[in-house]
Amino acid sequence: DLIAGAASFSEAVRGHGPEVTERPGMRLFSARHPLLTLMNPAAVPNDVELGEHYRCLIISGANTGGKTVLLKTIGLCALMTLHGLHIPASPDSTMGVFTCIMADIGDDQNLAQSLSTFSGQMAVIREMLERADRAALIIIDEIVVGTNPRQGSALARAVLEELTVRESCVVATTHYNELKELASKDARFMNASVSFNTGTLKPEYRLHTGIPGTSYALEIAGNCGIPPAVLARASDLLNESETGADALIERMQKMEEEMREEREAVRMERQALREERERIGLKEQRQRRREEEIKRLEGISFIEEIREHRRGIAERIKRIEEAGVAESWKEYEALRRMEEDVMEEIKDGVGEMFRDRYEPVNPESLAPGKRIFVLPLEREGEIAAVDPERETVTVLLGGNITSRYRYHDLLSPRDRGTPKRKTSEKKTVTEDVRETEGSAVPMTIQTSYNTVDLRGMRVLEGLRKMEDDLDGMTRSGVDSAVIIHGHGTGAMKEAVRSALPGSPYVRDFRAGEQGEGGDGVTIVLLRKG
Repeated sequence: DLIAGAASFSEAVRGHGPEVTERPGMRLFSARHPLLTLMNPAAVPNDVELGEHYRCLIISGANTGGKTVLLKTIGLCALMTLHGLHIPASPDSTMGVFTCIMADIGDDQNLAQSLSTFSGQMAVIREMLERADRAALIIIDEIVVGTNPRQGSALARAVLEELTVRESCVVATTHYNELKELASKDARFMNASVSFNTGTLKPEYRLHTGIPGTSYALEIAGNCGIPPAVLARASDLLNESETGADALIERMQKMEEEMREEREAVRMERQALREERERIGLKEQRQRRREEEIKRLEGISFIEEIREHRRGIAERIKRIEEAGVAESWKEYEALRRMEEDVMEEIKDGVGEMFRDRYEPVNPESLAPGKRIFVLPLEREGEIAAVDPERETVTVLLGGNITSRYRYHDLLSPRDRGTPKRKTSEKKTVTEDVRETEGSAVPMTIQTSYNTVDLRGMRVLEGLRKMEDDLDGMTRSGVDSAVIIHGHGTGAMKEAVRSALPGSPYVRDFRAGEQGEGGDGVTIVLLRKG
């Protein structure tokens, strides 16, 4: 019954089990008074920290602002944890084990024992001082009241200092300005305040750590019906220095409120920017899909055009077979011109396909060692030599394979505006394209006929084996290969991925994904044999 009751109560107050620590202290997030939560599920939550960076929390602020409810919330959360109950706070809260929890909340006067408000509180504080130790949680509402304010503030400060010397965790509320100043001079103490809306003259019940609060006594008195004449006289009688201190605290609270509103505005602006970025991203995806669809449709149209050319060529071949020598020569010339036109169209079409990544060559920029795109092969190579007189370029295509091409058969990689990498971090254009546009290499499962295992080999030995195996796979009609190079020092992996762009057998490649071997393998899409 006890366990069932505790579970039902936890569900009713939306409770969670905090992380329990050996060090006395607490970090409560979105903590609420359990009984207030039962009466009003929309009760204002607060964050409270105590014991790690400071030992005493001094709470000030407006009357009826929720200070006493906050004290009870802290004490009840500590007691509930001690008895194994869930607390009405977020699950990421932490609570230390306090073996002694003492509280002084309310008026302690007693006619039977001839105790005034002041003497009644002194009796309680005496017991607190006797029992205070490192594992004690001490809660005092309106510390040292009912006596001369100057003497009361001095006594209150002395009591709080003695309790912190004994390393107790202390939470106290006060209206003494002297205690508010204490936190600015002693790191063991921390100011906090409950917020008050001066526009509506209503409390907001929120705790703000680090800033003292003002009492707003005259404003609240006016809200309670005290005549304006009395309030005006009280304002005239206020000590000028006290008015200045309260005004300073009020300005600080207003600045904190403005900063809070500014932070909220910035948060909303960031959220709007994130949503706008997502919308732009979706538009870009739709645009890319549309471009791909247009290219596909254009490709279908181009294929139909090629078929039409093939039909025309077949008809002309038939006429050549039936015609004499003179007519055959004319047909041959017509076919040669048709072939040139078709090849020109093909070259223009291929150039258009790669126009977003490559651009027409600038002869002045051609130099040995630079990357170049060969249109007839639809692949990249490295410039080995340039012949300006003949307007040709000798291109290294992989291994020792070279071939010569005219300027109009070549394209230069576009400058993507990315910063230059160090030699050890150099990436090929093929890798950059794959990173920006997504790889066309399909998911590949390792088998005995599509795997190149280079583990344990030296770099040159491994590269030779890789070229031999890829050659055999291409001849056998294998679509994709798995090159196992492992991680090791990274030398073999870097050598493999540097050599693949120049291989005549490779259309594309990428690093392995989860389920394929990860970055310890490279997946290669092979050209058709």
